[in-house]
Amino acid sequence: AILFHIPCKSQNQAPVISNLNAWADTAITELHIQYDIADQEGDNLEIQLHLSSNTTNYSAITNNLTGDIGPSIGPGTGKTITWNYSSINHQTFKRLLTR
Repeated sequence: AILFHIPCKSQNQAPVISNLNAWADTAITELHIQYDIADQEGDNLEIQLHLSSNTTNYSAITNNLTGDIGPSIGPGTGKTITWNYSSINHQTFKRLLTR
């Protein structure tokens, strides 16, 4: 399972993710994610990607990421993240994709 995590401040409304799509290009070991994100206050956001093989214990993905991820991501449409997952166990990742 893949989980987006957006840390929120207590006085703000929670950001809203929509139009979330993800697909793997197994030939080049990349996961591509597209999303839109709205924030009522227009604040910059911190976008994190977490991965789990059992939907209980999530680990943050911090390596081999490019695109609209990390601190200071502005709200908007057409956001993208690319993760090269070549350094993890491919069988584990295939099980995640087929759930």
